[in-house]
This record gives sequence, structure tokens and C-alpha cells, in this order.
Amino acid sequence: MPRQYQYRPLGHREIRVVQFRHCGDTHDLSCEFRVGTADGLRNTYTAISYCWGQPDRVSELSCPGDQSIRITHAVGEIAHWLVGRGLEQYYWIDFLCINQDDLDEKAEQVALMGTIFSYSQKVEAWLGRDVEDGEAAYKFLIGIATVYVGFATNAASQTQFPTEWWPEFPPSDFARCKGLFQRPWFTRLWVIQEFAMAPEIRKGCNNSDDEGLSLCYDDFTIPWLAFLWLSHLTHHHAIDLELLGVDTETYTAIANMTSMNRMRIRYRLLDKPLTLAQGLGESLQFQTSDPRDRIYAINGLCLNLNVGGIPLDYKASVNDVYYETAYALIAGNKAVDVLAVAGVGYVDNELPSWVPDWRRDPSLTGAIALYHQGWETCRASGTLVPHVQGDWNAKSLTISAVHVDTYDRDFPFPQPQPRPGLVQRFIGPSARLWVNEIRDFLKGAVQCIYSEEEPRDLILARTLTAHVPGVDVNNQELLDGLDIWLRLNDVADDLGTGEWKSPSKDHFIMTILEGLKHLATSKIFGSQGRRLLGFGPKSAREGDMICILIGLSIPCLLRPNESKRGTWKFVGVCYVDGLMYGEGLKIRPREEFILV
Repeated sequence: MPRQYQYRPLGHREIRVVQFRHCGDTHDLSCEFRVGTADGLRNTYTAISYCWGQPDRVSELSCPGDQSIRITHAVGEIAHWLVGRGLEQYYWIDFLCINQDDLDEKAEQVALMGTIFSYSQKVEAWLGRDVEDGEAAYKFLIGIATVYVGFATNAASQTQFPTEWWPEFPPSDFARCKGLFQRPWFTRLWVIQEFAMAPEIRKGCNNSDDEGLSLCYDDFTIPWLAFLWLSHLTHHHAIDLELLGVDTETYTAIANMTSMNRMRIRYRLLDKPLTLAQGLGESLQFQTSDPRDRIYAINGLCLNLNVGGIPLDYKASVNDVYYETAYALIAGNKAVDVLAVAGVGYVDNELPSWVPDWRRDPSLTGAIALYHQGWETCRASGTLVPHVQGDWNAKSLTISAVHVDTYDRDFPFPQPQPRPGLVQRFIGPSARLWVNEIRDFLKGAVQCIYSEEEPRDLILARTLTAHVPGVDVNNQELLDGLDIWLRLNDVADDLGTGEWKSPSKDHFIMTILEGLKHLATSKIFGSQGRRLLGFGPKSAREGDMICILIGLSIPCLLRPNESKRGTWKFVGVCYVDGLMYGEGLKIRPREEFILV
């Protein structure tokens, strides 16, 4: 009986790559490893991106020296797929190329994964066998890629896709991709780094494009270009997948591909590197079995995480990893914006309120999930240099801040109903009640605002749509629509008639409802003294202090710690109209706050 394979220890920056062969005329496979430095093996192997699936080791690979390695079903499937292609080449597959029983080696290799994928010849993602309607999905996606190639070849600019070409791919074609997009690869957290660091598209023989990343299943290989342009069509041309009846898995997969591509672009732009707060904001919807990988899986992508020198340690507890990461970034590197993903109600009870708990449900993140959607352009604390001091043993953080105002009251608004399409199609008493409740909410919120410089309806519109991309709140049609809604006695009676017949009012309705949909996990609130309007986390309550933390791009809420006088809990970040661009710095002098 073969002995269990004994991995030889790896030296500094060494990696393993593996090659597969058939064992004689049998269906069984053997493997052989090659060891070298990452630099020495550069461009000599293909990196495989895949999902581990069930952890049970159900078969084995033969190794030299009468040894063998027990492998999972997913790894066995990949090995047979690669051998079946008849290519004698080396591959990097994490399950085999990392000694999974050596936690120290695992940590060292995970830290090198960014290098491993970027140094590969190419990256191939294996999505599995028996994909439902796999051939139809292949034809649909290759069709999109073909249209793009024709456009890119003949157009002076390659930055915009011609919307008039979209009818070539009717909405019903999306249904063909359902089986493909249900594959767990599209929601796996690790694929973000593997994709972002895949080699660039290179010119191959005959001047053809050789994709740095391809997605493979059954007997099909699809270049990433096809998925990229499918994502581009839906994201940049506002093709509403929900209204087209696209299933949840397809919708999620396309949204995730959009996030992956944004992160790849940010990683590649050296003048604007990805930060941890942005990386975590983009990756919240992805899944991982090990909570520590919330940090480790994007390690190589985030500039300030690398600078922090945070070691990868799978022997440490989850809370220790989260605390050490937050301390190194905030207290060590003054990366105060990491607080954008922290706060009361989002953290484990054993973690300080200022330490982000990356395990939280992304649907409960409220304002913090909006941080990466352009809020990094805000400068609530101006260009002031943060003064931060941490106490490792006390798990506290001392930071400068300006107390601007106090949370006074919130304005509950109706929870969004299942998407019915245009508001004009609402029918039945429940829909009538819902739209009138929205009207009452808008009237209550606008009464809270005081401003001598701007109309109150403009401030209300700006607050409700702060996180909806591409909204021009100075658009007169948008403001006219809000004014009509505020004046009507029974909105449901007037929908589709009178003033609501104008297409511009349709635009207003959908814009406001889009804003309300995203605000369902937040609280709309008014301030006590200055009568400002904003929204923040569900955990906010009366008496919380609206503050500008020096170094944090957006305002936040602090709460006195009831168990220890002179210390404060970090409630969470918030949007407050009139405080997003340094206005709050002139109101009061800075103070020191101890966060616990």
C-alpha cells in the first residue's frame, strides 16, 4: 500500500507546481512536483482557480517513491480535466501545491498567492462538469465577445459599448446562463485576488489576443472578455436585470463580476491603489468558509494592508486576527478610514467597537456598504493629518475629533416591497398604503431641515440619492417631481394621471425608490441643534454624537460608554448633508476621544 506523500519543506519564496499523467493504460492518475523560487518558475505554469467543494478526500494520486496523496472530488475532477487536454505542462493548484497539514507553510504560501497568480503564464478558472445548458451559455457569451471584438476593431474608442447592438442578445438569452452562473465560483472570496492578479491580456501568435484569464467547464473555454462585456452592458447601460426577470444567481454573479473588475482596475492603477476599506466594501457579498480569509484573501490587493506588515497566521483566533489587523492599520498606519467598516451593532461583543468584524451580514451594513461607491471622494475632515494613539493592552484608540451636533430623531420609512416594476403598476390596497407612507415619510423628513442657503427639497433629494450612481440632484425635473410628491394628498390616486404622466416623473419616482431601497438597512435622522438631515446605521439612537474624526472621510456617530466614564463607543459612519466636505471643522475645536 502506498505511503502518504511527504512534502519537503519549502525555502524562502519557493513554490511547488504539479504535473499530471495517466498511470499506464488505467484511468488512475499520477502527479509529480517541481520546486523552485517564484522568480525562477515565472511564466512556466498555469494557475488554477476553483472552488474546493466538499472537504472529504475521496480518491488519491500516485506519487514517485511509492507514495500517494488523498484528494477531494474537486481536485480529482480538475486533474482528469487537465490530463484529458493532452498538454504536458505544470499547474499551480493550492490544495496540492501547499502542504495543507503545515499551518506555517500555508500562511507563507497564502502570503505569496498574489505573486503566484501574477507570475503564471495564465489563470484558468474551473467551474465544474455537467453545467445545465452549458453549450447555450457558451454560444451566448462568445457572441457577446465577438460583438465586442468587432466594435473594438472598428471604433476609435474602446471605452463605450454601442447600445444599439444590444438587441442582438434578447433578454431571454440570459436564461441560458442560469446553470453556469449558479456555480459557486462566482461567489467565492478567493477568486477576487486570483482574478485581479491574473496576467494581462497579451498578444499571441497571429497577433491574436491571448487571455490572461479564462473560465472553463465541461469541454468549453470562455475568455474573461465575454464576462467583462456582459458586466459592462448591464452596469454602464442600466439594463435592469430584475425587471427582465433574471434569476437571483445570475444577478448576483454579474454584480460580483462587476466588483471583481473594479478591484482589478484599482489594483492595476498604481497611482490610485486599493485600500482595505474599499477592498472589504467590494468583497462583502463574496463567501468564504474561514472568517480569517476576509483579511487574508485580499491581502495582496490592498496597499495599506501590506504596509501594515500583518502576518498571516492560521493558528490565531478570528478575533485576534481582526483586532491585530485593525490596530496595525489604524494605530500603526493612521489608516482611519478603516473605521468606515466598524461600529456598534456590526461587531462581535468581544471586539472593541472600533474593530471591524468582517463576518457581519452584508445586508445589515447600512451606510458603511456605501463607502466604496464613490464616498472616498468626500473630505469631511479635510486634509488634516490624523492624530491616533492606540493602547494594545486596553484595546482602546485615542483619536482627535470635532463634535458637530447630536442625533435627535429618526424618520421611519416603509420597507421596500418586492420589486413590482414602475410605480404606476402598483395595484391593490397594500401598494396604495405603501406609496402614501413614503409620501408621509418625505414630508416629515423635509420639515426637520433648516437652511438659509439652499432649498429644503434639494437637501432632501441629495440625502435620499447620495449613494445612487449618476444622479444629478440639481436636475429641475427631479426637484419638480419631489415637489409634486410633497404636495399631493393621495399619491396612489394620482399615479399615472395628471402631472405624473410626464416621463420625467417616472425618472423621479424610480430614482427616489432606488434610494429608498438602498436605505432600507439605515436610519434617516435629523440633528438636534443645526437641523441637519442624514442617514446612518440601524444601531444609531437619540443622544449619539455626530462627529468628524480627523482622518475619516465621512462623518460618524459616537456614544458615551455606560460602563466606563470618559470613553466612547464607535456607532458607525453616516451621511450628513452639509458635513461631507469639511464644513464641520469650523463649528467647534477638536477634542480627544478614547474609543473602546
